[in-house]
Parts: sequence; structure tokens; C-alpha cells
Amino acid sequence: MNIGSTYDKSVLVTLFAGEDQDFSKLLIALGVEGEISSVPGLGLRTTNFRMTGLDWEIVSLLLRDAERKLDEIAKQLKVSTRTVKRRLNMMMKENAIFTMPMVDLRKTEGISYQLRVVSEQGRKSEVEKSVVAKIGDVVFRASDSQNGSVFGFTGANVAQGNDILEWVKQQPGVRSVNMTIAERVVQVFDWIESEVKRQVRTIQIQAPSSERKMRETTGIRN
Repeated sequence: MNIGSTYDKSVLVTLFAGEDQDFSKLLIALGVEGEISSVPGLGLRTTNFRMTGLDWEIVSLLLRDAERKLDEIAKQLKVSTRTVKRRLNMMMKENAIFTMPMVDLRKTEGISYQLRVVSEQGRKSEVEKSVVAKIGDVVFRASDSQNGSVFGFTGANVAQGNDILEWVKQQPGVRSVNMTIAERVVQVFDWIESEVKRQVRTIQIQAPSSERKMRETTGIRN
């Protein structure tokens, strides 16, 4: 999903893989040398939602630009804007899709930090509120596991980052914490784009032209 280089010798990689796969062995098989540690699970909720062909087409147009105007998408797919909005809301509500922040570190001033905090069971929300209040200007916040939180923020200098790190370590409900200084983050879309295109092609082949025409007419009416 994304690869982040830091000012030390480490690289932070976020990726999709099956629960039964061994990340360390997979990376070693690719020729990666050095110490490898993994934090499994992005805390993504499962879903039974069955996406339609239209849903996959909408997602394909939003992959690289989630802020794209809905009326542009509707025009391209020949449905109404209301239909696009309704399908997006449904997919979000049913956890079929989710959003992740894309941060361009070249446009930020100061030092870009990535802080990861693991909270004690049941105290994640409490810890997150304390950390956000302490940092103040959080660029992004995400969950990487049931009890893990990741915060991105910009500091004026290394001393400021170290002060925040030490403060977080002392907070009630915090089990562990670590922080890295990010140099650059690159988003990777290849796999998910190819998968979405495959789903679109599969549904287009399965659905007869009359069904597609009915979908378009229904979309405009709704």
C-alpha cells in the first residue's frame, strides 16, 4: 500500500496479505536483507457486502484521487450523482472500502514524525485523545491493529519529537511506543488497481448488456 523511508536505515512498508502468510519469509524470499519485524493487522473489519459492477467501477475511479467530484464520476459512468453518492455511502457503511491518508512530506516544513502507540486492552480511545491533545497538530491518524495507533505530525526539531516520545511513554494505558522520522512516503497502487480492474472485467463479462442498460436507467432515475 505504501513504503516510507526514514532517516535511519529502516523502511516502513504497509501491505495487504493473507492472515496465514509469514511476512518475514515473504520479504526474505524477495532478497531483502537485514532485520525484519512485522506488526500484523490493520484492524480492518470484515464485511459480507457484495459489491456490484457499478461499485467496482466507482472504486476504480477513486483509487488515486478519493476527492474526485462525484458528478464527474457519475457522468463518466452514465448514472446520476445521487446514485454514486448512495453507493459510496453504502460501501463505507458496510466496511467494503476504507480511506487512508496520503501525505506529501515534500510540502511539509520541519521534521516529519511517525509515532506508533500500542495501548492496553480497552484503553485505545483514551490514549488516542491524550496523544492528540499533546501533539496538537496531527497530520494524520490511523489504526494499524486492534490496540495500535499511528500518528503523523510535524515538529520543529529532534528535541521536540523526543520530548513527545518520552511523555507518551509515561501515560496511563500505554503499553509500548516507538517513533521514526519519515523522509519520504511512496504510495503503491499496482496490486489493488489490477485487482479492481479484474473484478470490473469479470462482472462485465457475466452481466448481459440488457442488465447493464437496466442499471444505467435505474441509476438515472434514482
